[in-house]
Amino acid sequence: MKVTNGGTVSGLLKDINIPKMFHASQEFLREAIRPEEIPTAVAAELEKDSISALILPGMSIAITAGSRGIRNVDIITRAIVDFVKAKGAFPFIVPAMGSHGGATPDGQKEVLESYSITEASMGCPIKSSMEVTELGYSERGRRVVIDKYAYEADGIIISCRLKPHNAFRGPYESGPCKMMTVGLGKQVGASVVHSDGMDVIAENIPTMAKVVLEKAKILFAIPCIENAYDETCKIEAILAKDILNKEPELLKYAFSNMPKLLVGKADVLVVDEIGKNYSGTGVDPNITGTFSTPYASVGIKVQRTCFLNLSEASLGNIRE
Repeated sequence: MKVTNGGTVSGLLKDINIPKMFHASQEFLREAIRPEEIPTAVAAELEKDSISALILPGMSIAITAGSRGIRNVDIITRAIVDFVKAKGAFPFIVPAMGSHGGATPDGQKEVLESYSITEASMGCPIKSSMEVTELGYSERGRRVVIDKYAYEADGIIISCRLKPHNAFRGPYESGPCKMMTVGLGKQVGASVVHSDGMDVIAENIPTMAKVVLEKAKILFAIPCIENAYDETCKIEAILAKDILNKEPELLKYAFSNMPKLLVGKADVLVVDEIGKNYSGTGVDPNITGTFSTPYASVGIKVQRTCFLNLSEASLGNIRE
Protein backbone atom coordinates (compact mmCIF):
# COMPACT_ATOMS: atom_id res chain seq x y z
CA MET A 1 0.00 0.00 0.00
CA LYS A 2 1.23 3.49 -0.86
CA VAL A 3 0.19 6.94 0.36
CA THR A 4 -1.38 8.63 -2.69
CA ASN A 5 -3.05 11.75 -1.34
CA GLY A 6 -3.21 14.08 1.63
CA GLY A 7 -1.17 17.01 2.89
CA THR A 8 2.51 17.93 2.76
CA VAL A 9 3.62 15.07 5.01
CA SER A 10 1.65 12.59 2.89
CA GLY A 11 3.36 13.98 -0.17
CA LEU A 12 6.76 13.39 1.38
CA LEU A 13 5.76 9.81 2.10
CA LYS A 14 4.16 9.05 -1.26
CA ASP A 15 6.97 6.78 -2.38
CA ILE A 16 7.29 4.98 0.95
CA ASN A 17 5.83 1.51 1.13
CA ILE A 18 3.75 1.01 4.27
CA PRO A 19 4.22 -2.51 5.62
CA LYS A 20 1.29 -4.84 6.01
CA MET A 21 -0.32 -4.67 9.44
CA PHE A 22 -2.47 -6.99 11.48
CA HIS A 23 -4.34 -6.95 14.76
CA ALA A 24 -2.98 -9.03 17.61
CA SER A 25 -4.26 -9.46 21.15
CA GLN A 26 -2.59 -10.90 24.22
CA GLU A 27 -3.93 -12.85 27.13
CA PHE A 28 -2.28 -13.04 30.53
CA LEU A 29 -2.81 -15.06 33.67
CA ARG A 30 -5.89 -13.60 35.30
CA GLU A 31 -5.98 -14.79 38.90
CA ALA A 32 -8.09 -12.13 40.62
CA ILE A 33 -10.09 -11.30 43.71
CA ARG A 34 -13.46 -9.96 42.59
CA PRO A 35 -14.54 -6.66 44.20
CA GLU A 36 -17.36 -8.37 46.09
CA GLU A 37 -14.86 -10.87 47.51
CA ILE A 38 -12.40 -8.27 48.78
CA PRO A 39 -13.97 -7.59 52.22
CA THR A 40 -13.84 -11.32 52.96
CA ALA A 41 -10.26 -11.58 51.70
CA VAL A 42 -9.17 -8.64 53.86
CA ALA A 43 -10.97 -10.03 56.91
CA ALA A 44 -9.33 -13.44 56.41
CA GLU A 45 -5.89 -11.82 56.59
CA LEU A 46 -6.72 -9.63 59.57
CA GLU A 47 -8.34 -12.46 61.49
CA LYS A 48 -5.05 -14.34 61.69
CA ASP A 49 -4.20 -14.64 65.38
CA SER A 50 -0.86 -12.85 65.11
CA ILE A 51 -2.51 -9.89 63.35
CA SER A 52 -5.85 -9.69 65.14
CA ALA A 53 -4.20 -9.72 68.59
CA LEU A 54 -2.48 -6.41 67.81
CA ILE A 55 -5.75 -4.45 67.71
CA LEU A 56 -7.21 -3.94 71.18
CA PRO A 57 -10.44 -2.24 72.28
CA GLY A 58 -10.08 1.50 72.73
CA MET A 59 -6.94 1.87 70.58
CA SER A 60 -6.71 4.67 68.04
CA ILE A 61 -5.53 3.18 64.74
CA ALA A 62 -4.14 5.16 61.79
CA ILE A 63 -4.75 3.55 58.38
CA THR A 64 -2.79 4.80 55.38
CA ALA A 65 -4.31 5.66 52.01
CA GLY A 66 -2.11 6.65 49.08
CA SER A 67 -2.36 8.83 46.00
CA ARG A 68 -2.10 6.34 43.12
CA GLY A 69 -5.04 4.90 41.22
CA ILE A 70 -5.17 1.55 42.98
CA ARG A 71 -7.98 -0.72 41.85
CA ASN A 72 -10.58 -1.25 44.60
CA VAL A 73 -8.69 1.00 47.03
CA ASP A 74 -11.95 2.26 48.53
CA ILE A 75 -13.23 -1.29 49.12
CA ILE A 76 -9.92 -2.41 50.65
CA THR A 77 -9.68 0.64 52.90
CA ARG A 78 -13.29 0.32 54.08
CA ALA A 79 -12.76 -3.38 54.85
CA ILE A 80 -9.78 -2.53 57.08
CA VAL A 81 -11.75 0.22 58.80
CA ASP A 82 -14.66 -2.14 59.46
CA PHE A 83 -12.39 -4.80 60.94
CA VAL A 84 -10.72 -2.31 63.28
CA LYS A 85 -14.11 -1.02 64.43
CA ALA A 86 -15.34 -4.59 65.00
CA LYS A 87 -12.39 -5.08 67.35
CA GLY A 88 -13.60 -2.15 69.47
CA ALA A 89 -10.83 0.22 68.32
CA PHE A 90 -11.14 3.67 66.75
CA PRO A 91 -9.77 3.90 63.18
CA PHE A 92 -8.94 7.00 61.21
CA ILE A 93 -7.42 7.43 57.76
CA VAL A 94 -4.20 9.32 57.05
CA PRO A 95 -3.35 10.47 53.51
CA ALA A 96 0.09 8.92 52.95
CA MET A 97 1.19 10.48 49.68
CA GLY A 98 4.35 12.47 50.29
CA SER A 99 4.03 15.81 48.52
CA HIS A 100 1.13 14.88 46.22
CA GLY A 101 -2.13 16.80 46.32
CA GLY A 102 -0.25 20.08 46.10
CA ALA A 103 1.46 19.27 49.42
CA THR A 104 -1.53 20.68 51.34
CA PRO A 105 -3.91 18.98 53.79
CA ASP A 106 -6.97 19.90 51.72
CA GLY A 107 -5.29 18.88 48.49
CA GLN A 108 -4.48 15.44 49.86
CA LYS A 109 -8.04 14.96 51.10
CA GLU A 110 -9.26 15.90 47.62
CA VAL A 111 -7.06 13.17 46.13
CA LEU A 112 -8.67 10.62 48.45
CA GLU A 113 -12.14 11.93 47.59
CA SER A 114 -11.38 11.25 43.91
CA TYR A 115 -10.98 7.58 44.91
CA SER A 116 -14.29 7.61 46.82
CA ILE A 117 -12.47 7.69 50.16
CA THR A 118 -14.36 10.18 52.30
CA GLU A 119 -15.35 10.27 55.96
CA ALA A 120 -18.91 9.40 54.95
CA SER A 121 -17.99 6.46 52.70
CA MET A 122 -15.39 5.05 55.09
CA GLY A 123 -17.33 5.59 58.31
CA CYS A 124 -14.37 7.13 60.14
CA PRO A 125 -12.42 10.41 60.33
CA ILE A 126 -9.77 11.42 57.80
CA LYS A 127 -6.95 13.33 59.50
CA SER A 128 -4.95 15.21 56.91
CA SER A 129 -1.92 17.28 57.85
CA MET A 130 1.53 18.07 56.49
CA GLU A 131 3.00 18.22 60.00
CA VAL A 132 5.58 15.57 60.80
CA THR A 133 7.32 14.18 63.89
CA GLU A 134 11.07 13.58 63.93
CA LEU A 135 12.10 9.95 64.37
CA GLY A 136 15.86 10.16 63.94
CA TYR A 137 18.42 9.44 61.23
CA SER A 138 19.07 6.41 59.05
CA GLU A 139 22.39 4.58 58.83
CA ARG A 140 23.03 6.66 55.72
CA GLY A 141 22.58 9.82 57.77
CA ARG A 142 19.20 10.70 56.28
CA ARG A 143 16.54 12.45 58.36
CA VAL A 144 13.47 10.30 59.04
CA VAL A 145 10.05 11.77 59.86
CA ILE A 146 6.46 10.55 60.02
CA ASP A 147 2.98 12.07 59.81
CA LYS A 148 2.14 13.67 63.16
CA TYR A 149 -1.33 12.13 63.43
CA ALA A 150 -0.03 8.66 62.62
CA TYR A 151 2.76 8.98 65.16
CA GLU A 152 0.32 9.96 67.92
CA ALA A 153 -1.98 6.99 67.25
CA ASP A 154 -1.77 3.81 69.31
CA GLY A 155 -1.01 1.85 66.15
CA ILE A 156 -0.47 2.27 62.41
CA ILE A 157 -1.67 -0.03 59.62
CA ILE A 158 0.20 0.34 56.32
CA SER A 159 -2.29 -0.21 53.50
CA CYS A 160 -0.79 0.19 50.03
CA ARG A 161 -0.15 -1.38 46.66
CA LEU A 162 3.06 -3.33 46.07
CA LYS A 163 4.53 -3.10 42.55
CA PRO A 164 7.72 -2.48 40.57
CA HIS A 165 8.85 1.17 40.56
CA ASN A 166 9.06 3.09 37.30
CA ALA A 167 12.50 4.63 37.76
CA PHE A 168 14.80 2.38 39.81
CA ARG A 169 15.46 -1.25 40.77
CA GLY A 170 16.03 -2.76 44.20
CA PRO A 171 14.62 -5.26 46.71
CA TYR A 172 12.23 -2.55 47.93
CA GLU A 173 10.44 -0.52 45.29
CA SER A 174 6.80 0.62 45.53
CA GLY A 175 5.35 -1.01 48.64
CA PRO A 176 5.16 -0.84 52.45
CA CYS A 177 8.69 0.53 52.96
CA LYS A 178 8.13 3.33 50.45
CA MET A 179 4.74 4.07 52.02
CA MET A 180 6.38 4.39 55.46
CA THR A 181 9.18 6.68 54.30
CA VAL A 182 7.79 8.68 51.37
CA GLY A 183 4.02 8.45 51.93
CA LEU A 184 3.90 8.94 55.69
CA GLY A 185 6.98 11.16 55.51
CA LYS A 186 4.84 13.78 53.73
CA GLN A 187 6.68 16.48 51.79
CA VAL A 188 9.72 16.32 54.09
CA GLY A 189 10.11 12.56 53.80
CA ALA A 190 9.53 12.53 50.05
CA SER A 191 12.19 15.20 49.61
CA VAL A 192 14.75 13.35 51.73
CA VAL A 193 14.21 9.99 50.02
CA HIS A 194 14.57 11.49 46.54
CA SER A 195 17.23 14.13 47.32
CA ASP A 196 20.24 11.89 46.62
CA GLY A 197 18.94 10.94 43.20
CA MET A 198 17.42 7.81 41.74
CA ASP A 199 20.73 5.95 41.86
CA VAL A 200 20.54 5.65 45.67
CA ILE A 201 16.81 5.77 46.34
CA ALA A 202 16.87 1.97 46.56
CA GLU A 203 19.24 2.37 49.54
CA ASN A 204 17.38 5.25 51.20
CA ILE A 205 14.00 3.50 51.33
CA PRO A 206 14.95 0.39 53.37
CA THR A 207 17.46 2.16 55.63
CA MET A 208 14.92 4.86 56.47
CA ALA A 209 12.14 2.26 56.83
CA LYS A 210 14.20 0.54 59.53
CA VAL A 211 14.02 3.73 61.59
CA VAL A 212 10.25 3.97 61.13
CA LEU A 213 9.82 0.34 62.19
CA GLU A 214 11.96 0.94 65.27
CA LYS A 215 10.50 4.28 66.38
CA ALA A 216 6.86 4.32 65.21
CA LYS A 217 4.00 2.05 66.22
CA ILE A 218 3.68 0.12 62.96
CA LEU A 219 1.38 -2.85 63.66
CA PHE A 220 1.45 -4.49 60.25
CA ALA A 221 1.24 -3.85 56.54
CA ILE A 222 -1.48 -5.16 54.24
CA PRO A 223 -0.32 -4.57 50.66
CA CYS A 224 -2.36 -5.52 47.61
CA ILE A 225 -0.92 -6.68 44.30
CA GLU A 226 -2.59 -6.34 40.90
CA ASN A 227 -2.53 -8.66 37.89
CA ALA A 228 -1.81 -7.75 34.26
CA TYR A 229 -5.37 -6.37 33.93
CA ASP A 230 -4.96 -3.99 36.91
CA GLU A 231 -7.27 -6.19 38.99
CA THR A 232 -6.63 -7.04 42.63
CA CYS A 233 -5.06 -10.52 42.69
CA LYS A 234 -3.40 -10.79 46.11
CA ILE A 235 -3.86 -9.23 49.56
CA GLU A 236 -1.54 -10.24 52.37
CA ALA A 237 -1.06 -8.97 55.92
CA ILE A 238 2.55 -8.79 57.12
CA LEU A 239 3.65 -8.25 60.71
CA ALA A 240 5.88 -5.21 61.21
CA LYS A 241 8.84 -7.39 62.15
CA ASP A 242 8.51 -9.33 58.88
CA ILE A 243 8.10 -6.44 56.43
CA LEU A 244 11.78 -6.11 55.50
CA ASN A 245 12.05 -9.84 54.78
CA LYS A 246 8.68 -10.34 53.11
CA GLU A 247 8.47 -7.31 50.83
CA PRO A 248 11.22 -8.46 48.41
CA GLU A 249 9.44 -11.82 48.00
CA LEU A 250 6.16 -10.13 47.18
CA LEU A 251 7.91 -7.78 44.75
CA LYS A 252 9.04 -10.83 42.74
CA TYR A 253 5.43 -12.01 42.66
CA ALA A 254 4.29 -8.55 41.50
CA PHE A 255 6.88 -8.64 38.69
CA SER A 256 5.58 -12.02 37.58
CA ASN A 257 2.08 -10.58 37.23
CA MET A 258 3.06 -7.56 35.14
CA PRO A 259 2.03 -7.60 31.48
CA LYS A 260 4.60 -7.34 28.71
CA LEU A 261 4.22 -6.63 25.03
CA LEU A 262 4.27 -9.51 22.57
CA VAL A 263 7.40 -8.27 20.81
CA GLY A 264 10.67 -7.35 22.48
CA LYS A 265 11.57 -4.52 20.11
CA ALA A 266 9.96 -2.34 17.45
CA ASP A 267 10.57 0.75 15.35
CA VAL A 268 7.57 2.70 16.70
CA LEU A 269 5.38 2.26 19.77
CA VAL A 270 2.00 4.03 19.65
CA VAL A 271 0.31 4.53 23.03
CA ASP A 272 -3.38 5.40 22.80
CA GLU A 273 -3.62 7.22 26.15
CA ILE A 274 -1.36 8.28 29.02
CA GLY A 275 -2.20 9.69 32.45
CA LYS A 276 -1.19 9.99 36.10
CA ASN A 277 -3.91 7.45 36.88
CA TYR A 278 -1.88 4.86 34.96
CA SER A 279 1.57 5.73 36.24
CA GLY A 280 3.54 8.60 37.76
CA THR A 281 5.25 8.94 34.39
CA GLY A 282 2.02 8.76 32.35
CA VAL A 283 2.75 5.23 31.14
CA ASP A 284 4.47 2.43 33.01
CA PRO A 285 7.99 2.23 31.59
CA ASN A 286 8.27 -1.32 32.93
CA ILE A 287 6.08 -2.13 29.92
CA THR A 288 6.85 0.62 27.40
CA GLY A 289 10.58 0.89 28.13
CA THR A 290 10.30 4.70 28.32
CA PHE A 291 12.35 5.13 31.48
CA SER A 292 13.31 8.62 32.61
CA THR A 293 16.43 7.36 34.42
CA PRO A 294 19.24 4.91 33.60
CA TYR A 295 18.64 2.99 36.84
CA ALA A 296 16.00 0.64 35.47
CA SER A 297 15.66 -1.11 32.12
CA VAL A 298 13.02 -3.56 31.06
CA GLY A 299 10.10 -3.56 28.63
CA ILE A 300 10.01 -3.15 24.87
CA LYS A 301 12.94 -1.51 23.03
CA VAL A 302 11.79 1.07 20.48
CA GLN A 303 13.27 3.86 18.36
CA ARG A 304 10.30 6.22 18.70
CA THR A 305 7.24 6.40 20.95
CA CYS A 306 4.05 8.28 20.10
CA PHE A 307 1.48 9.26 22.76
CA LEU A 308 -1.95 10.09 21.33
CA ASN A 309 -4.08 11.32 24.21
CA LEU A 310 -4.22 12.33 27.89
CA SER A 311 -6.66 10.62 30.25
CA GLU A 312 -9.59 12.55 31.70
CA ALA A 313 -8.40 11.68 35.20
CA SER A 314 -5.25 13.73 34.57
CA LEU A 315 -7.37 16.92 34.40
CA GLY A 316 -5.48 18.33 31.44
CA ASN A 317 -1.81 19.16 31.08
CA ILE A 318 -2.13 22.43 33.02
CA ARG A 319 -3.88 22.70 36.36
CA GLU A 320 -4.33 26.00 38.16
